[in-house]
Amino acid sequence: MADSEGGAEFARAVAFEEALVETIADTEQAFRWGTALFTSVVPGIYDLNFVRVDAEDDAITAETLAAECDRLMAPGDFAHRKVVVTRERVGARVAAGFAALGWRVTKLVWMVHRRPPDRSATTAVDEIAHPVHTAAKEEFNRRDPYFEGEEVLRQMRIVAGLVSAATDKRCFAAYVDGAVASMCELYSDGSTAQIEDVATLEEYRGRGLGTSVVLRALSEAQTWNHDMIFLVADEDDWPKKLYEEMGFDPVGRTYQFLLTT
Repeated sequence: MADSEGGAEFARAVAFEEALVETIADTEQAFRWGTALFTSVVPGIYDLNFVRVDAEDDAITAETLAAECDRLMAPGDFAHRKVVVTRERVGARVAAGFAALGWRVTKLVWMVHRRPPDRSATTAVDEIAHPVHTAAKEEFNRRDPYFEGEEVLRQMRIVAGLVSAATDKRCFAAYVDGAVASMCELYSDGSTAQIEDVATLEEYRGRGLGTSVVLRALSEAQTWNHDMIFLVADEDDWPKKLYEEMGFDPVGRTYQFLLTT
């Protein structure tokens, strides 16, 4: 179970995301500190192929986790290694060790909507069909300086279908000159909602488009009678401040450790 300042809200948000991944995964393998989750049809998608650590144990170090991750992931067709630590204290303790091993360290902040937004929408936002969203997402990724190739896009198309089958999913977009310039997704289990995958093309940032799409998703989730709405952001990136201005408060933190070849 996750731990941190948000208590039940944090645990509920983490459980929501874990349930989604577990529904999509075709392989679950328990190990002494948690569970390895794999989705074999999309081996290149990091967020669906990883080792999750839920335990607190003094034997957990970056070195022991890296070794466990390699043992669990080596038999599969994976060009990466990923560890997710849901206990903030454990993640913080092993972060420096993973960095020393050459792994990318990401600290994620989980934020729950609790207050009226301090910002307002600046542009109209449309709800878009899943195929339109998938096509726009591919265009966004092709323009990313870290674009990883067409095979990753093929796997992401599969993921879009898997997510749609696993949860109620809606997509929202703001347009500039007839093309999608900013977008996000909204996932629901009927009572909990997650705003996810917020993205704005670089040349259109600073116009409030990202704020507008998030506020539209938030409004729809509220109208849809969810009693908890959350999102996840990078602790060290600027959108965290933007989400705070939209009424989201931090409730907890997790860590991700990634090694790519």
